[in-house]
Amino acid sequence: MTRPIAFRGVRSTWHGDSAARLAEMKAGFVRARDRRPDEFVEAWIGLAGMSVRLRIVGRDLADALGMALRHLVVASGGGRAPDLAVAAWDERTSGVAAPTVADSRSAPSEGGVIFGDVEDRVVGHARDGVELWLDRDAAGLWGCARDGTDVGLQNRGKPFHVPLLVWLADRDVPVLHAALIAHDGAGLLLVGQGGTGKTTVAMACFLDGFDFLGDDYVAIEEPAAGTYVGHGLYDSVWLTRDGEARLPGLARYAEPGAPTGAPKRLVHAASICPERIARAVRIRGVVCTTLGDNAVPTISATTRAKALLAMAPTSTLRLPVTGAGLMDRMAGLAESLPCYELCLGSDLTLLPGLLRGVLRTGDRR
Repeated sequence: MTRPIAFRGVRSTWHGDSAARLAEMKAGFVRARDRRPDEFVEAWIGLAGMSVRLRIVGRDLADALGMALRHLVVASGGGRAPDLAVAAWDERTSGVAAPTVADSRSAPSEGGVIFGDVEDRVVGHARDGVELWLDRDAAGLWGCARDGTDVGLQNRGKPFHVPLLVWLADRDVPVLHAALIAHDGAGLLLVGQGGTGKTTVAMACFLDGFDFLGDDYVAIEEPAAGTYVGHGLYDSVWLTRDGEARLPGLARYAEPGAPTGAPKRLVHAASICPERIARAVRIRGVVCTTLGDNAVPTISATTRAKALLAMAPTSTLRLPVTGAGLMDRMAGLAESLPCYELCLGSDLTLLPGLLRGVLRTGDRR
C-alpha cells in the first residue's frame, strides 16, 4: 500500500538498493535476538485504532525508545497479526553490527537523513545513531542503534518518527503539527506557527485538569464526513526557555542530557499525571494560538481561512511527510469545526477556564 508522499524539512539522499538494505536489517535483528534472548523485549501499543508490536533486543534501547509511547501500551495482540510490526536491536548490547549508510549525527538534529526513493515501498531514516527502514507494503519496520543508552533526545521524544508518519499517512490518518487537549471527552486542536504558545496553552490546561494528547504531533482521523478524531502519538513536551519561565513547575520533570544551549528540553507528560494522558478524542474546535502583551487572555471566533493558514505552513513544510491527504484533512477541519483565535496574555491561570467555556458553548457557527 503506497501513496505519493513528499518529504520536506530533512536532508534526503538516495540509497542504491533499498531492498537489500531492508533484508540486511531483517537478518541483523534475527542474529541479535538469537545471540541475546535475555535482552529481548516485546510490547504492544495501540496507535490511531491500530495495533503495533514492538520487538527490541536491548533493554536499554527498549527503555529509551519506549518512554514516549508507554501511555499507548496495551495487552498483547491475542494471536492476531499486528497492523505494524517493529523490530530493532542495539549493537552495543547484542554485539551485532549496526550498519550506517550516512553519518546521521552530522544531520540537522530534528530531521536526520531520509534514504531511498520517496515513491518506493521502502523508506529509510537515520538520526543520532538510530537507523530505521520501513516496508510500506508489508507494514514492517526494522531498525538498529549504535548504543541504546545514547540515542539522543529527538529519538527519545519522537521514537520511530519518520516511519510512523509515513505509515499513518498511508492509512489515511495524517499527522499535523499541532497540540491536542481535551476536557470531558471533547478535544481542542491547538494550531499555529512555532513559538505562538501551543505548548504553553496545552500544559497550562493539563496542569489544571485537562487531558493531554499531544504537544507537537497529532494524527487526525475522519471516521465520518465532518467528524474528526485526534490520536496522540507521544507524551513528549518540548519545553522552551520561555515556557519554563512561565510554567516553572515543569522544569523538575525535564530529562537530563540536553546539549548545552539547546533551545528546548524534553518533558514526558506521563511522568506528571499519567491518568490524564488520553489516546484519542473527538475534536470539537480548532484554536489558533497567538502571543500578546495583554494581561488577560482573550478568545474570539475566527475565519476558516485564518485557521487553515495557522495549520498549513508548519504541517506541510516542517513535518517530513506531507501530501494531498494532509491538505484535505486540514481543509476539512477548518471547514467543519468552529475556529477560534486565542491571544494568550500573561495570566496563564485564566486559560483553562476560558477554554472550558468555549467547549461548554459548543459554538457550531
